[in-house]
Amino acid sequence: QQLSEPGDLEGALDAARSALALVSESSQYRLVISSNLGIFLRSRFKRFGEVLDLHSALDAHRSAADITFGGDPEKPRRLSDLGKTLLTSFEYSEEAGDLERALDAHRIAVDLTPDDDPAKAGRLRDWAHSLLCDFRRDPSLQSFNTTLECLQSASKHPLGKPSLRLESAQACISILTNHPDFTSPNSLLEPHALIMDVLPD
Repeated sequence: QQLSEPGDLEGALDAARSALALVSESSQYRLVISSNLGIFLRSRFKRFGEVLDLHSALDAHRSAADITFGGDPEKPRRLSDLGKTLLTSFEYSEEAGDLERALDAHRIAVDLTPDDDPAKAGRLRDWAHSLLCDFRRDPSLQSFNTTLECLQSASKHPLGKPSLRLESAQACISILTNHPDFTSPNSLLEPHALIMDVLPD
């Protein structure tokens, strides 16, 4: 959900908190509200930098992900949201444990998402963001290849949004260009071809 104005964000937070207070602990809607609350809190942290918002967002996403049982089709979404907030926490604190947990959450979210789900491309892209952070922290050929493979999978996903596939293909070009010691000039051909494939005729 896009909340462009601070008032929109505050209104969404107030509505989510009010709704959470009205539903029972066993309500099926509690997980949805808690997950949305975490998203709004993460957005407010990114905008204003209040650390309490980040901690509260993590609590909300952990709770939603932990309570959602494994066979629930919403489990991948909850894990993906948790992974995004953990990565935000890592970017703020540089705590390695947050990055490791983000990587795990994104990996499981991707594994649980069926190949024919249009959301898979986005979850691959989000996992790649965490992998790229890990590569920057500790560059290695294995880490480079894993990140590149994930970006390529996102860019090739036939059901992914064109804008997301294009973004992933451009990220492939960026990592290949910025790290020539891990690749060869011919490696740039495939992501360039992917961009041409995604762009409308």
